[in-house]
Amino acid sequence: MLVRLSSGMFDVIVSVPHAFSGQTRGLLGVFNDEQTDDLTPPSGDHIDSDASEETIFDEFGKLCKLRNPCS
Repeated sequence: MLVRLSSGMFDVIVSVPHAFSGQTRGLLGVFNDEQTDDLTPPSGDHIDSDASEETIFDEFGKLCKLRNPCS
């Protein structure tokens, strides 16, 4: 799996071996070739991939925030 995100001044590329198929969860989604379940927060609810960026951030992204970030 190769994930690429380019938005403004940030570029993110993540590469995961196929051996991890079906075993990932969290910020990068579920590695199972099914895009509809990629935005699944710990509650198990699905967030539509066509939701606004604000909705995705509020209902999904904020849940991945580190509680005690390194300084």
